[in-house]
Amino acid sequence: MSQRFRASIWQVMRQDTPGPSSAGLDDEEPILPVYEAITQPNPASLSPVRPPSRPRELPSHAPSNSISNQSFLHMETLSNVLTYIYTLCAGDAPIQITIARVEAEADRQNYYTFSLTLKAGHVERAICEPVTLRLSIDPRGLDFSVFVFPPRSSLPVGCLHHLRVWLKSGGIDHRIFGDNDLWVGRDPDFRSIADASFAILRNATQDMLIYQAIVGRAHVSFIVRWRLVEVGIYALSFDYEAGGVGRNLFDGYHLKLDCEPQTITFMIYSIPAVSVPRGASHRLRFWLRTPTLPIHPLPQYPRR
Repeated sequence: MSQRFRASIWQVMRQDTPGPSSAGLDDEEPILPVYEAITQPNPASLSPVRPPSRPRELPSHAPSNSISNQSFLHMETLSNVLTYIYTLCAGDAPIQITIARVEAEADRQNYYTFSLTLKAGHVERAICEPVTLRLSIDPRGLDFSVFVFPPRSSLPVGCLHHLRVWLKSGGIDHRIFGDNDLWVGRDPDFRSIADASFAILRNATQDMLIYQAIVGRAHVSFIVRWRLVEVGIYALSFDYEAGGVGRNLFDGYHLKLDCEPQTITFMIYSIPAVSVPRGASHRLRFWLRTPTLPIHPLPQYPRR
């Protein structure tokens, strides 16, 4: 089973994109996507979003030199970080996309590394791989276009999105980020998924949750663990045990939280897949749920 996450909110990853919504079980959804669920009303959907040239009611960006806005995966202290923050809606879910620009090594003049994070509710995570660009333009006032669009139907309905980030310069647009597996939604209808078997929370401590489920005809325990990395940043791991045998499914997935981990809940379920012997293969889904966090419009113009 793949251990790689790719984004999302009810937020995570794998390179395969989900298949069409149907009662079939052999779809192409990511094996372990992580998603953050939005549970309260949010603004109307806006997509695409481009920073306006004058004040408007559309979401906009504003670069900031605040170190706290940089990608939380950059664990070292960086002294020259510029961030561009965009607010938009993915379906019914309000999200915040942050583009962080960091100067590359001193011996590589005019090279800059860009990273991308997604925030929904109280949870922020890195998405896409960092990109290094050589710029011969002013790097302090870049013009990005950030938007999402639904590629096709999905299960749960309305939770799958494609994300694109383009950089405009000199009348030319450059696509620098793209994610085809952005799963995020407000109160997804999980019960609409045919033949899904849902795990039930049986025990919880400060840094561990134990869920029990029936997968096929086997009794399985799923263990979710939090580990504090530094203030506000946690590493998430996920294991299973059945019949005295266990295995790690993923480990060390970093999340930045604006809340205590105990306020985060999970939705874990399996879907039977075609296999030989019959009933021996299952697709596992792991969703993260967080209360919604109001995202207020940012000032329209860059701050230095």
